[in-house]
Amino acid sequence: MTWLGARTRWLRLGTVVLVLPWHNPVLLIVTDTKAEEAFLEEGFTSIACDRRVARLAAVIRQRTTIKLPDAAIAATAMVTHTPLVTRNERDFRNVSGLTMVTI
Repeated sequence: MTWLGARTRWLRLGTVVLVLPWHNPVLLIVTDTKAEEAFLEEGFTSIACDRRVARLAAVIRQRTTIKLPDAAIAATAMVTHTPLVTRNERDFRNVSGLTMVTI
């Protein structure tokens, strides 16, 4: 992302959570079933990365050493007034105003 930003005049930011089997990403395509599609469609809410999220992510990046993807995740949680549920407390602990639930 940083490499692309340095070489591009316009850059759009987005946050995506992609659920893939770590050991074999192709497995998701091969084993894709209607039940899995229904689970992903019904079990999750899609939140757009709008200008408010992008601007807040930029502010978080300026004030902390957090990486851009984590800044976008934190900004999304803050804009939607939802706690960030994570096992990665270390990367997010310096983000002021972020409500975090560590699992």
